[in-house]
Parts: sequence; structure tokens; C-alpha cells
Amino acid sequence: MIERRVLGKTGLEVGLLGLGGANHARVDREELTRMLDRGLEVGANCLDLYWNCEDQIGPAVKGRRHDFVLMSKIEVSPGQIDRLPEDKQDAGIQIDESLRRLGTDYIDVCQLHYVTDDDAFDRICAPNGVLERMLKAQQQGKVRFLGITSHHPTVLARAIKTGHFAELMIPFNVVRRQYGQDPAVGLFDLAQRLDVGIVIMKPFSYGRMHRNLVRALQFIVAHPVTVVIPGATSMEQWNLDIRAVQQFGGMNPTERERCRDEAWLLQEPHCTGCRYCLPCPAEMNIPQLYRMEQYVRTFGLTEWLSAERIGKLFVDTSQCVDCGTCEEHCPRNLPIRERLEDAAQLLPTLDGQRA
Repeated sequence: MIERRVLGKTGLEVGLLGLGGANHARVDREELTRMLDRGLEVGANCLDLYWNCEDQIGPAVKGRRHDFVLMSKIEVSPGQIDRLPEDKQDAGIQIDESLRRLGTDYIDVCQLHYVTDDDAFDRICAPNGVLERMLKAQQQGKVRFLGITSHHPTVLARAIKTGHFAELMIPFNVVRRQYGQDPAVGLFDLAQRLDVGIVIMKPFSYGRMHRNLVRALQFIVAHPVTVVIPGATSMEQWNLDIRAVQQFGGMNPTERERCRDEAWLLQEPHCTGCRYCLPCPAEMNIPQLYRMEQYVRTFGLTEWLSAERIGKLFVDTSQCVDCGTCEEHCPRNLPIRERLEDAAQLLPTLDGQRA
């Protein structure tokens, strides 16, 4: 069995591993049923859902609805809600449609999906807005608890302070920690203080990681999160996720803490970000470039995240004059120039971009 944790103030016990819903619609129904069977065998009872996959999930949970914690979503962002028929875009109607597709009379956690910024959250909270409709559905017993998803820790921090939300969902992985907004800095602590469950999506960086997935998953669950939801599309992938979390469950406290250490993640001499290599005569952000190259090589990213996701870097590696100053100042004697050449091959589309 895998470790179980309590999903914040919901009081619901969930396995530390859940099944992400973004790819449910891509999985054969029989295979999906087998994956759910396997999940229940080990205690992975949390199912992430989207409106376009609920027709698949409904038959798979029929007759055993109470064995699962179902987390559905209300579309609120223009890019997502526009995909729904115009007469089905109201939040109350979206909830009713989810209940119909799932063949159930209640949803455990209904989430505001992909709240992009403070303005979007203000619109949701306006009088007679989406949040009011969700609260009404909660009063009617259609929804047990409310949740919210976003890529922005600041938006989520503001949302959970309202007291309406028992759960939040956010991307978190080894790459996002270094090159995007890191929810482990502040948001996780705040959620714990407010007794809000933390669900982690995109643990493999939008599916871009292809190596050392066990290590990447164990890095996440070593943090104070409630459940992580990788989007497995086959029993083989699902069993890999299960084994990773089971191995973590067998670790002692020292081993668990080690999973958060960069030396364990990269398993080689790594850049600590001390910045002794700076300033660079070519104005390159050497620590960021070096660490980027290490993460790409270690976790098998076939393409790098966009500048929008990771923040812009000084990546014009063609300006390097091979002076060696960076290596002379590096206390770890790292082969910086060699790795910068590798970085240039990894970032052809971002080369020349300035912060």
C-alpha cells in the first residue's frame, strides 16, 4: 500500500499518489478500468477529472463510487470555457453535467479551474459570479468541498485566505522549482497553516521528462504535499508511478529529506548557484544556464520549457570568448565552458534572448 494523507479540511483520506485526468480520454476504457483497479489495490483513490473525460470515468467507477475521491473542475478561463457549448457554460450547469456524466449525485471536490491572475479571481468572486454558484451547489449537496487550480502561487495564496477553498492544485516539479514560480517557497506553508490540501499536477514537466522519473516523483512527495497526480496513459506508466511512491513510503526520515537535495537529484558534481563565476564578459547568466543544462540532461527533457514558463535567461552562448574566467573562479572546478556548449544545442529557439 502507498502512504495516505488527509486532504486538508475535507478530512478525506487520499493516497499520496492519484491519477491525473488530462489523459483519461486517450486511454482505452478497459485499460483505464484496469488502472483504477490497480490504484484501489494500493490505495491510490484520488481521481483528477476534466469534463472531456468524465464519460470515461463514469462507467469505470460505477458500483464503487464511494471507493474514490473525485475531483472535478469548473471551467472559468476564456480559452477553456469557449470549448463548451454556449448553453453549458454556466457554472451550475457545468456541475450538473459532470454529475450526469459521472453517474453520481455528488462531487467530492469541485475546483475553479486555471485561475490565471488576480483580475480573473476578482471576476469569479463578484456578486452573482461563479463562486456564488459553486457555494450554492455545495449547499445543495452536489459538491462536498471547493478547490481551485492555478499556475500562480500568489493567486492561490489569496484564494485560500478567503476560507472557501479546502484544496488547491498547482504545478510543481524539479524543473519548475529552478526556472519558474516555486510554490514550495511560501504557498505550501500557508496551505498547511490554513488546513488546505495540496494537489500537485504536472510532476513530469508537462510530460517532457523521459529519464529518472522515479527520482523526479520522489522529489515532489518529499515536500509537504497531499497528493501528486501524474497523467499515466498505460498500466506500465501507472505501475512505475506506484513503485516510486511505494519506495518513498519505505524510506526513513533521513532518506526522505535527502530526496529534496540537489546533489541527490543530479547525482554528480552540480552547480550550487554561488555566482562566483560572474560577472561574465559575455554577459551570460552562467549559473542558470549550467543548471538548466544539468536538469535537461538528467531528466531527459526532449525540449526545453518556453521563456514564458521559465523566465528569460541570458542565453546568447555564441558570445562566449572562451576566456576561462568562469572556470578559474568556480570553487567546484566544474567544466563550465563544455556545458555551455551543450546548453547552446539545447536552447536553439531561445538563443540571443535577454532578460
